[in-house]
Amino acid sequence: MHRIDLIDQHGNATQRTLPGAWTECTVAQLAAVAALTSVPLAADADDDTKQRAETHLRLQLFRALAGLTDAEFAALEPSDLLGLKTDAVGFESVVLLPWVSWCLETPNWEKSLVPEVVVRKQRFEGPRDRLGRWKVRQWIFADALLQRLTSGGGEEALHHLLGALYTPAGTPWHNDHVERNAEVLAKLDDRTKLAAVLNYRGLRAWLATRYPKAFRGGKADAHGPEGMIVRLAGNKFGTVEQTWDADLSPVLVHVEQSIADQEEMKQRMQQH
Repeated sequence: MHRIDLIDQHGNATQRTLPGAWTECTVAQLAAVAALTSVPLAADADDDTKQRAETHLRLQLFRALAGLTDAEFAALEPSDLLGLKTDAVGFESVVLLPWVSWCLETPNWEKSLVPEVVVRKQRFEGPRDRLGRWKVRQWIFADALLQRLTSGGGEEALHHLLGALYTPAGTPWHNDHVERNAEVLAKLDDRTKLAAVLNYRGLRAWLATRYPKAFRGGKADAHGPEGMIVRLAGNKFGTVEQTWDADLSPVLVHVEQSIADQEEMKQRMQQH
C-alpha cells in the first residue's frame, strides 16, 4: 500500500492510501479499475494519441483509487502528481502518477479477489485462490465463454461467463446450470460484472504462468483444451467423461510433466 500526502493549492494537506498492486484492491477498487481499463485504444492510434490517452487514464485511475472528489482533484498541486521512475539501466525519468502503473500491467494473481458476489440477497460462490477445487469441465466452459466474450460476444456472452464462474452458495457446479445462473447474475451492477471477469483473467494468467507448457500445448492443439482431454483419457484419469470431471490442478500438473518429459526425450534423441 502507498500512503501519499497531497497538498492542494491553498496549502491544505490530506493523506490517501492507495493499493500498490492488484492483490491490495478492494472489490470496489478492482471494479473501478476494470471499468476504466475496459475500453481498448484503437490499434492504429498514433504515438501522441496513445500518450494523451494514457495520461488521461492515469489521472482517472488515481482519482478513483484515492477516492478524491471533483474539488479535491482539481485543487491538487501538479507536483503531487509526478514521480521518478528508474529503468533497468538506472535511467530516471519523470512519470505521471507512478502509483497507478501497476493498473496498466497484465492482470496476474493467485489469490481470488472476487470469491463471491451477492445478487438480491442471494450469495453466489465463485473462483477460489488458484482456481482451487475447479474441475476440468468448469475450466473448459469458462475458457470457451471468455473467448466468446473477448471475440465480441457482447452482454449475453458476459452473463454466460459469469454463470460459469459463479454458482449459488452450497450448490455443486454443473454446466447445465450455467444459463440459469446467468439469468440471475445479469442483475449484478455493471462494475461488479467487470471486476468478476477481471478476477478470472488474473487467476487464469497465473495458471498459465504456473503451468506454461500445459497452456502452450493446449493452445497448439488443433482441438484446443478438448483435444488435451481426449489425449489424457484412458491414461491416469480414466475415460473422457471421468477426465472432464477430474480436479483441474492435478490434470495440469500431469500435462506439464508429460510435456517436459517429451521435450527431454526429444532432446536426448537429437544428441544421439
